[in-house]
Amino acid sequence: MNKRVKKIFKQTPNEVKERVRRVTNDYLKMDKPNLLKKIECLRLALDEIANPIKYLQKEAEEKGEKLNGIIAIELSKDHYYPKSIAKKALYELEKNEK
Repeated sequence: MNKRVKKIFKQTPNEVKERVRRVTNDYLKMDKPNLLKKIECLRLALDEIANPIKYLQKEAEEKGEKLNGIIAIELSKDHYYPKSIAKKALYELEKNEK
Protein backbone atom coordinates (compact mmCIF):
# COMPACT_ATOMS: atom_id res chain seq x y z
CA MET A 1 0.00 0.00 0.00
CA ASN A 2 1.40 3.42 -0.86
CA LYS A 3 1.79 6.26 1.64
CA ARG A 4 -1.23 8.15 0.32
CA VAL A 5 -3.55 5.18 0.82
CA LYS A 6 -2.12 4.47 4.30
CA LYS A 7 -2.72 8.11 5.24
CA ILE A 8 -6.37 7.85 4.17
CA PHE A 9 -6.86 4.70 6.27
CA LYS A 10 -5.43 6.50 9.31
CA GLN A 11 -7.94 9.34 9.03
CA THR A 12 -10.86 9.56 11.40
CA PRO A 13 -14.37 9.17 9.95
CA ASN A 14 -14.94 12.93 10.31
CA GLU A 15 -11.72 13.69 8.40
CA VAL A 16 -12.80 11.35 5.61
CA LYS A 17 -16.27 12.95 5.46
CA GLU A 18 -14.69 16.41 5.24
CA ARG A 19 -12.37 15.32 2.45
CA VAL A 20 -15.25 13.77 0.47
CA ARG A 21 -17.32 16.93 0.99
CA ARG A 22 -14.48 19.15 -0.32
CA VAL A 23 -13.88 16.98 -3.38
CA THR A 24 -17.60 16.72 -4.12
CA ASN A 25 -18.03 20.49 -3.84
CA ASP A 26 -15.09 21.04 -6.20
CA TYR A 27 -16.73 18.81 -8.82
CA LEU A 28 -20.14 20.38 -8.36
CA LYS A 29 -18.63 23.84 -9.01
CA MET A 30 -17.24 22.70 -12.37
CA ASP A 31 -19.21 23.47 -15.49
CA LYS A 32 -21.31 20.44 -16.37
CA PRO A 33 -20.26 19.94 -20.05
CA ASN A 34 -16.58 19.93 -19.06
CA LEU A 35 -17.24 17.49 -16.22
CA LEU A 36 -19.20 15.17 -18.53
CA LYS A 37 -16.33 15.19 -21.04
CA LYS A 38 -13.90 14.24 -18.28
CA ILE A 39 -16.16 11.44 -17.07
CA GLU A 40 -16.50 10.09 -20.61
CA CYS A 41 -12.74 10.22 -21.15
CA LEU A 42 -12.14 8.26 -17.95
CA ARG A 43 -14.96 5.82 -18.74
CA LEU A 44 -13.43 5.07 -22.14
CA ALA A 45 -10.03 4.52 -20.54
CA LEU A 46 -11.54 2.13 -17.99
CA ASP A 47 -13.37 0.27 -20.77
CA GLU A 48 -10.11 -0.06 -22.70
CA ILE A 49 -8.37 -1.40 -19.59
CA ALA A 50 -11.24 -3.85 -18.93
CA ASN A 51 -11.42 -5.03 -22.58
CA PRO A 52 -7.89 -4.64 -23.97
CA ILE A 53 -8.19 -7.21 -26.77
CA LYS A 54 -11.30 -5.49 -28.17
CA TYR A 55 -9.38 -2.22 -28.44
CA LEU A 56 -6.23 -3.87 -29.79
CA GLN A 57 -8.38 -5.51 -32.50
CA LYS A 58 -10.01 -2.17 -33.34
CA GLU A 59 -6.63 -0.43 -33.53
CA ALA A 60 -5.22 -3.16 -35.80
CA GLU A 61 -8.25 -2.94 -38.12
CA GLU A 62 -7.89 0.86 -38.34
CA LYS A 63 -4.28 0.38 -39.45
CA GLY A 64 -5.29 -2.34 -41.93
CA GLU A 65 -3.35 -4.96 -40.02
CA LYS A 66 -4.20 -8.32 -38.48
CA LEU A 67 -4.01 -8.74 -34.71
CA ASN A 68 -1.60 -11.40 -33.48
CA GLY A 69 -3.65 -13.27 -30.85
CA ILE A 70 -0.72 -14.51 -28.77
CA ILE A 71 0.88 -11.08 -28.55
CA ALA A 72 -2.50 -9.47 -27.77
CA ILE A 73 -3.09 -11.89 -24.88
CA GLU A 74 0.41 -11.34 -23.50
CA LEU A 75 0.05 -7.58 -23.81
CA SER A 76 -3.31 -7.65 -22.04
CA LYS A 77 -1.69 -9.54 -19.13
CA ASP A 78 1.18 -7.04 -18.86
CA HIS A 79 0.60 -4.54 -16.03
CA TYR A 80 2.37 -1.77 -17.95
CA TYR A 81 -0.31 -1.79 -20.67
CA PRO A 82 -3.27 -0.72 -18.48
CA LYS A 83 -0.98 1.69 -16.66
CA SER A 84 -0.09 3.35 -19.98
CA ILE A 85 -3.80 3.65 -20.86
CA ALA A 86 -4.54 5.31 -17.50
CA LYS A 87 -1.56 7.69 -17.86
CA LYS A 88 -2.67 8.63 -21.37
CA ALA A 89 -6.20 9.44 -20.15
CA LEU A 90 -4.89 11.52 -17.25
CA TYR A 91 -2.50 13.35 -19.60
CA GLU A 92 -5.39 14.18 -21.94
CA LEU A 93 -7.43 15.52 -19.03
CA GLU A 94 -4.57 17.70 -17.81
CA LYS A 95 -3.80 18.93 -21.34
CA ASN A 96 -7.43 19.99 -21.85
CA GLU A 97 -7.52 21.87 -18.52
CA LYS A 98 -4.74 24.23 -19.60
